[in-house]
Amino acid sequence: MKRRLGERKLGHSGTLDPLARGVLIVATGRLTRLLRYCDGHDKSYQAIARLGVVTTTGDVTGAVERTCDASSISQEELDAVLDEFRGPIEQRPHRFSAIKVDGVRSYDRARRGESFVNAARPVRIDELSCELQGDEYFSVALRCSSGTYVRVLIEDIGERLGVGATMVELVRVAAGPVALDRCSSSAEISIDEALGFEEIFPLFHRVTLSNAALTTAVLNGSSIATEGTIGAEGALVGVFREPTDLSESEWSRFLGMYSTTREGLRPDVVISRLG
Repeated sequence: MKRRLGERKLGHSGTLDPLARGVLIVATGRLTRLLRYCDGHDKSYQAIARLGVVTTTGDVTGAVERTCDASSISQEELDAVLDEFRGPIEQRPHRFSAIKVDGVRSYDRARRGESFVNAARPVRIDELSCELQGDEYFSVALRCSSGTYVRVLIEDIGERLGVGATMVELVRVAAGPVALDRCSSSAEISIDEALGFEEIFPLFHRVTLSNAALTTAVLNGSSIATEGTIGAEGALVGVFREPTDLSESEWSRFLGMYSTTREGLRPDVVISRLG
C-alpha cells in the first residue's frame, strides 16, 4: 500500500487476525496521529464456525485438539445459549492472540510452549445471532465493543453446547461508522478514494477558519478563541483552513483535532505546522 499510494508512512486501526478480512481503517503520513480516535470504535462481524471441533488457536489454522459428533445440536439449543453472551460479559483472550502481558505477545509465549492463562477482561456484545448451516456449521453475526475476540466467543458457545466449536471464516463488516461497502481492496486502493472527515468522525464537530490570524495560531499549535460554543466542553473538533483553490483535497486543508474549552479551542493533535 505504501508503494501504491506513494506514501512513506502508513498506520492502521483495529488489527485483524491472519484468517480474517474486512474493514481496516488506514491513515497516511501525519494523519496516522488521528488513529487514536478510531481505536475504540464498535465493530460488526460475520463469521462461520464449525461445531464438534476444537483447535489450538480457536480457528482452522490451528492443530485439532479434539473432535466429537455435533449432528444432534438443534437451532433451538443454539438459540438458548446465546443470551449468556449478549450484553456486558467477561472474555478471556486466547493464548494465540496479540495481547501483550509484561511486554510479550501472548502468541509468542504460546508458540514457546509456556503454560499460562490470560486474564479475563470486560467486553460488550450488543447484537448476536447464530444460524445452523447443516449438521456441522453455523453462521454468526454480531456487533460488539472493541477488543472482543470472535473466535473466543465461538469457542465459548461450542463449549456451552457441549461439543466445542472453532472459527472457519471471519469478516469485519463495519468498524464504527465505516462499512465494508465503502472500502477498497489493498490492491486497488487509491488516494482519490480517501474517506471524508464526516465519514470517519460523524459525531465530531468541524470548523473551517477564514481568519488568517486564527489559521496561523493553529499552525503554531496554539489555543484559539472562538465566537460562541462548539458542542459541550471537551468535545472534539476538526479544524480546517479555507481552500485556496477548488482542486485542494479536504485532508490537505486539515490542520488538526482540537477540543472545546470555555475560552475556545485547545489543540489535541496538530497535524499541520509552520516551518
